[in-house]
Amino acid sequence: MPNHLDFLAALDDATRAADRAYVMSGQAMVEVARHARLSTDWDEVARWTGELVAEGYVLHGPKSDTRPLPPPGVSWMSHDLSRVADYRLTGNGRQEAQRTREHARRERTDTALGLRYPQLARPWMSDAQARAIAEPLDRLRDALDAGRPVPAIGAAKDLVEAACKVAMHHGGKEPASGESLTSLFKAAAAVLPDTGHDEQLGRRLASVVHQLGELRNATGAGHGQATLTDVPAGDARLAAAAAVALADFVLGE
Repeated sequence: MPNHLDFLAALDDATRAADRAYVMSGQAMVEVARHARLSTDWDEVARWTGELVAEGYVLHGPKSDTRPLPPPGVSWMSHDLSRVADYRLTGNGRQEAQRTREHARRERTDTALGLRYPQLARPWMSDAQARAIAEPLDRLRDALDAGRPVPAIGAAKDLVEAACKVAMHHGGKEPASGESLTSLFKAAAAVLPDTGHDEQLGRRLASVVHQLGELRNATGAGHGQATLTDVPAGDARLAAAAAVALADFVLGE
């Protein structure tokens, strides 16, 4: 989940791109968080701002009244965010923002190389939606750790299906009853916000989704079987990596 340092990096990006080196108001601070897809909640942005001020990463102009702002360690509330203006980063704040960006880049690189799972939760998810993604992801990890490839492939398919349904619901669409995994993925990809990705990418990835569904059916994962297909551990790891990448893609930024 995003934190105050993610917000610091967003403030650094916003002020470097703007004509002025400060953020004029509390409303503008919330707009920075919204544009960075971190949060739209005033109290959350106020809490992050208070933490950044307490750590010396952000300064601000004079208060609009005589009441003191919350002391360090006490969370700011939405009304505190509006009591001051002209938020600007300190030199230490700029340096910490750069460190935060570099750390995020390293994590994305590790994810791309298969060295770690991405954080599939998104700020816009409800608790129920986050659990719907976390449950098959946890089963996938557990199955791989235990060397159980068939359950891992079943969990990989379930993860993609859950991600597609959550993405569609976020985009204001409802999946059709009995829709295949491939059709579900195409429908979910169609409601992704325009982030500049190749328009054909979703169609190309749909073939990977189709193969994942075929592999799951071939292994009998999720169905009662008289015998179970022998699945190499490497195939299960490949299916898991594909499923996580597909879920990360279809859930958007």
